[in-house]
Formats: sequence, structure tokens, C-alpha cells
Amino acid sequence: MRDIDVFAYFPEKKLDTVKHIFNILLKKSQIPIFRIEYGQFLENMSVCFRVSPKHAQYVLEKMMFNNIDIFPVDDYLAKLIDIINEKMFSKDAKTAPNSLEQLNSATLEKLKGMEFYSKSATEEQLSRLFKQGNYRQLFEIIKNATIHHYEIIKRAKELLIPTIRQAIQLNYIGGVTSNINTKNFINNLIVIISDERIKIITDYDLIKEASSFLIELCAQKDVKMLIDIANLTKIKQDINISAIVKFASLIRPQIESYIREIDYAIKNLNTKYALLCYDVASVNFKDSAIESYRWLINLIEENKKKTDITS
Repeated sequence: MRDIDVFAYFPEKKLDTVKHIFNILLKKSQIPIFRIEYGQFLENMSVCFRVSPKHAQYVLEKMMFNNIDIFPVDDYLAKLIDIINEKMFSKDAKTAPNSLEQLNSATLEKLKGMEFYSKSATEEQLSRLFKQGNYRQLFEIIKNATIHHYEIIKRAKELLIPTIRQAIQLNYIGGVTSNINTKNFINNLIVIISDERIKIITDYDLIKEASSFLIELCAQKDVKMLIDIANLTKIKQDINISAIVKFASLIRPQIESYIREIDYAIKNLNTKYALLCYDVASVNFKDSAIESYRWLINLIEENKKKTDITS
């Protein structure tokens, strides 16, 4: 398994604590941590770094026990965070693994699919899940109603949509401020707009909000990903068209600066599906957006014809 990219955030007053943790891990424990980058995250500071899977839980535990928040950038990190949360809130701390070897053994077993909660979650755990934007774990709590107390299930349901909104905000801001995890943040937003569970429990405004942040993040960090979004089939067609329009509006004024991106679009955009999306959703767009959409489709079709003639 490849190294783990971690994104943590904390109040500025905690900066010395974070640096001290890294100093202990790097020098005393001799744990390899790479690409440490500090930045700004809302009103907090952030730090991105890379660590091996072998040491990931140990490092995350040191930070979380010092009240440094770790954002669950992907499923693997989310599960690690859940395990550490369980340990932090456990009444029987003596049963928690202590050595690095024990920690990693416990992690591997739990990541194989074992049930996370053996007893009811607590209000404090729910609050932490909200703060982390960890809506996936809230879904799991709600699903496992036989394990959790009635009031916990009720509170989890109340927190679900606010936690999804928190996840949208955290992924967007994290993607903008981090150079290490950008693609993970983009993929997380794609998961949100594609998640059937979220579509069922909320109106389209929340999905639209997530898609707007997603498209803007791609525009800032990875323009080619807009073409990947345009090809998605499990999202509302408005989003497909919006991605195409954004791509066109970015490259059209300075085509020479986007040769690679244009080439990517020519090779990868599913124009047949794009036309289908246009038939369904074009009524929701202004004339200027439609004109940008048509310009890009024409550009791609013309280049495909040239390629066919020369081949």
C-alpha cells in the first residue's frame, strides 16, 4: 500500500505542540514523515504530511490525543480515525493496544471489515464526527440502530445533513489549501454528489452546493478533472453541463496555455453523453453558457475529424 497523505488542522496556539509532536516522532521514535507543509485553514492553521501505512495509526493517535483534528481525506483514514476515536472514548482504556505492533495488528483486523462499534456511540463522539465532516460514520450509526441508544440515533439523524455540509466545506477548503491531497479532496466531493443515500435524504440544493465547490476546486487545481466530471453518469445532468461550461470558459481566452488540457478533452470527453445531458438540462442555462458548451463540443468534434482523416 502506498504512503498515506494526512491533512490536519488546529488553532494557531497549537503550532508549537504540533512541531513538538513531529520532533518526537522524527527524532526519538525515528518514524519517517515526509513533505510536511504548513498553511492556513479557515481561522485555523493546517499541516499536510505523508506517512507510511505501518506508522499511520501511531502518528494519528499522537496528534488526536493532543486535540489536533485529522480530516478523513479517504476511507482508509476515516477508519483509522474511527478506531482512534473509539480508543479515546473507551471507558476501559486498559484493553486498548499500546505498542506500535499491537496498534497495527488491531488496525489491520478492523480494516478487514469488523464492526466498528461494539457498544452505543456517545454524544461526544457524534460531535467529533460532525467536526470532522465524517458523515459516512453517521450513516453507519443510523444503520446499526440495534447497537446505539435511541437518543444517539435521533441525534445522529439531526446531525447528518449539517455534517454533510461540513464535509463539503472541509473538502473544498482543504483542496484549495493543500498541495498534497488535492485529488483526494476532489474525489470526496465527487462521492458526495454521487451518493444515492445523500440524494434520498436531502433536496437538490445541497448537491448543487457540493457540485459548485467541486467545479471551482477543479478549476483552481486540476482543470482536466472537469472533463472527468462531465463524463459521470450518476449525477444530475446540470452538473455535467456545468463542468463542460467551466472548462470551456477557462481555456477559450488562452487556448495556447491549455494545450494538454484540450488534448485530454479531445481524447476523453464522451461527446455523445454530453449531447444527451444537453438535451435534458440546457433549459437551465443562460445563452452565454450554452454558447461556451457548443464551442467546446465543436472544437472537440472538429479535432476528432482531423485525426480520423490523418489516420
